[in-house]
Amino acid sequence: MLSYLRFALLAVLISQGAIAWSCTKVMRWNEDPPFSFRDPAQPEQIKGVSVDIARLVLAKMNCTLALVEMPWARALVALQLGDIDMISGAYNTAKRREYAHFSQQANFSPNILYLRIADRQKWQFQSLEDIIATSFRLGVQINVTYSHEYDVLRKQPEFEAHLHENSSRTALWHMLHLNRIDGVIADKFTGYIELKKLGLNDSIIATPLIISNSPSFFAFSKKTTQLEFVAAFDDILSRFRAEGLIEQIEEAYLH
Repeated sequence: MLSYLRFALLAVLISQGAIAWSCTKVMRWNEDPPFSFRDPAQPEQIKGVSVDIARLVLAKMNCTLALVEMPWARALVALQLGDIDMISGAYNTAKRREYAHFSQQANFSPNILYLRIADRQKWQFQSLEDIIATSFRLGVQINVTYSHEYDVLRKQPEFEAHLHENSSRTALWHMLHLNRIDGVIADKFTGYIELKKLGLNDSIIATPLIISNSPSFFAFSKKTTQLEFVAAFDDILSRFRAEGLIEQIEEAYLH
């Protein structure tokens, strides 16, 4: 009951503009358009859906956003250690909840399987498990969770034998194009934009196989960020979404 009253009071104070956190939060980024990327016209500027949303919400809290570039696997370790404050696009798992607070406002963008156009008739899977009985080579990023099914399957040696791991999705796209692997798992919007940028959209296509349509969230290090801060972040993000500001940011990058 006390916890409920505490957060109810916090919500009132936030809505009345009575709280100014006055802080700098460090967030991980990497080349992952449309969510985060370096502006080709202004290389010193980092932008994207996740970056712009984080900046907008933090500015409302009288805070600033600092960005540090690092691979996903290293970012999870840095979040756990408190070397960075937050990451975006994170799935809410039991293991990560041990060291991170998660926002409640979710984003939805499906992970799907990509193939070479020339192989779209050859590989027609109904699920990831179908890969086991084939010679299919699947490109995945190191320490990335694509779905619950994927996490379960990769514990099986007969499935793991089909995986080719790399920290760079760009490298995986090139490997797929060069026939060194047979498929790549990627976010629908990210895949569309990256393939177009790399000039590979005429040779690699998205398949109907949806690996996961689970929501992703902002995650905050428990070592550096109080739960009250996350509640305030969520409240502002929710209001901005209701006002259509988040949709405007998404539309600007996805179309």
